[in-house]
Amino acid sequence: MTNENSDKNIVNFRDIGGYETKMGKLQEGIFFRSGQLTNLNEKQIGLLKNICKIKTIYDFRSQAEVNKEEDTKIDDILYKHLDVLASIQHGGSASLEGMFSDLDNIDESMYKTYEEIVLSESAQNSYHKFLQDLIEEKHPIVFHCFAGKDRTGWAAYLVLKAAGVSDGDIMKDYLETNVSRKSANDEIINKYKDKLNDQQVAGLKIALTVKAEYLEYAIKIMNEEYGSFENYLSLGLGLPNDYREKFTKLYIEN
Repeated sequence: MTNENSDKNIVNFRDIGGYETKMGKLQEGIFFRSGQLTNLNEKQIGLLKNICKIKTIYDFRSQAEVNKEEDTKIDDILYKHLDVLASIQHGGSASLEGMFSDLDNIDESMYKTYEEIVLSESAQNSYHKFLQDLIEEKHPIVFHCFAGKDRTGWAAYLVLKAAGVSDGDIMKDYLETNVSRKSANDEIINKYKDKLNDQQVAGLKIALTVKAEYLEYAIKIMNEEYGSFENYLSLGLGLPNDYREKFTKLYIEN
């Protein structure tokens, strides 16, 4: 699927299946990631409902973001709101409002947001519920936040890592967001550039993209706190010790 922001396609929307692992291939048509699913037209709704056969939408945005702009309601698709950064008053630098709150110091703010994505109670509760669902019922899902890059990026990392996808392929998927969001990011920058100084415009450009260093930092924080990905799943997220075994049994094609 293409990722351009067209009449039919949804910003930063893609299937993260298809990657090869040592045990086999992660199934396609199950795990979709995306930017926010607001103001969808009929063609976009049809893409989710009729083509991708989505059964559940996971929205990782803050309550304030949802209140401002709700996801489009779609018949026969279950909606679940998991406020990943509820522990942070302004939602960190992951929301658009959070980005604007600290444009002069955005890079440092992004690292702090990623630390909260890994360690905060609200994030761990949210990712626990998300990942637990995946081993309880198998069906096509889409998960998103505002831009589909940070809160969603960590969720994609968790899914791909649990599946046994290589670190290189996980990073490839993570950085794909910069390509997938280019048109949408240009629109946001053009909308606000006359209201910002040059330094703030540069900060906004940083805030709207991902860098390998952000994901690497989150992984570093995870390993420092828990020692390994497996320990993070069990001790940080409170998932069963055999979580990866259950996950791969469901989703890896031999």
